[in-house]
Amino acid sequence: DRHGFGHVKIFASGGIDVDYILHLNPVCDAYGVGGAIADAPMVDYSLDIVEVNGEDRSKRGKRGGRKRLLELDDGTRKVLPANAPQPEGARDAQRPIEEASGDGDIHALRERVLAQLATGVFVL
Repeated sequence: DRHGFGHVKIFASGGIDVDYILHLNPVCDAYGVGGAIADAPMVDYSLDIVEVNGEDRSKRGKRGGRKRLLELDDGTRKVLPANAPQPEGARDAQRPIEEASGDGDIHALRERVLAQLATGVFVL
């Protein structure tokens, strides 16, 4: 409003519950509360478009372009641009879904994910 954008509405979402809504009410116009009212196991995540037709894209404040998720020797993970040099000892943490499912059985992978959701113990 200070800059003349009174017509712009603010929509907040992502991990929002009643208490946070009350905190944000002075500045927000609407809320996305799907996770707060869901009555089923869920995994909270978000996705960003980072590339369109081979061209880097991103929201302001985000890093555009294709990325790699690497696992380091000490067990930590690091996200780097796809074309960045790989640190010594690092290995790709992402695998094709066929590899993640073990023998290529996508139904077995689905069952593994459902079991992890049921127990709350997640193994990548």
